[in-house]
Amino acid sequence: MKPIITLTTDWGLKDYFTGALKGALYKEIPDVNIVDISHLIAAYNILQASYTFRNAWKNFPDGTIHFIGVDSGTDPTNGLIAIAYQQHIFIGFDCGIFSMVFEEKPTQMFRLFSDTDFTKQQLTKFLVPLLSELTEGKTLNELGTPIDKYMERTYFVPTIEDMHIIGHVIYTDEYGNLVTNIEHHVFDFVKGERNFSIHIKSRDYTIKKISKWYDEVPQGELLAMVNDAGFLEIAVCGGRASQMFNMKYGSTIRIEFNDNKNSKADHKSFSLS
Repeated sequence: MKPIITLTTDWGLKDYFTGALKGALYKEIPDVNIVDISHLIAAYNILQASYTFRNAWKNFPDGTIHFIGVDSGTDPTNGLIAIAYQQHIFIGFDCGIFSMVFEEKPTQMFRLFSDTDFTKQQLTKFLVPLLSELTEGKTLNELGTPIDKYMERTYFVPTIEDMHIIGHVIYTDEYGNLVTNIEHHVFDFVKGERNFSIHIKSRDYTIKKISKWYDEVPQGELLAMVNDAGFLEIAVCGGRASQMFNMKYGSTIRIEFNDNKNSKADHKSFSLS
């Protein structure tokens, strides 16, 4: 099978960086199969990058090499690290993104180019030979220095109280649907058997049920559903919720419960992990 390398960056499509890296990879590894997961991550937004990447990488076959070029060049001390995890190899900057991608902390982690600081403009000459060696069968033990920790950041954590959950928009998809940081299992656990109201833009717009499909409500009507990644999503049937409600990354979503009876949640001991 041809080697597969995926690319996820915040470099965009306007500048030459993405094309230059892909061209250099094809030149160095002629039979490589390059897959673009996304190059339209908002600049330096590792939360958005982690949401996009963590819901894509598991669909690739064992042996895939993943490069995540997000938040590059903002802090030279971050440096590049490589991780072997579940028969895949991951390479990216030590900016906290990997702590938000994996379900448990990997045990095989390596520092790359420990004496070298570089920006994305200089990245190609270091990264391409490394990726080439990996596709030829070299191991991370041969190419990097073992480490036992990486930068860690808090993953999508909504505010949870007895009578409400306060979440935020973490991603707007191509259709203008608003993905929140409220995971389905968290919502179900806190809700229990209670009725609920999802409030958009303060109390101006309210949703009182979870739909299974976008067209379950009339055209132009607001709805809430659980997306394929397991997060609560706000949408408009046939419309763009982000534009209609002027909402974007960081906008607040509030879920209120009618009473505190029959809830399965013990909020003092409840954990999102």
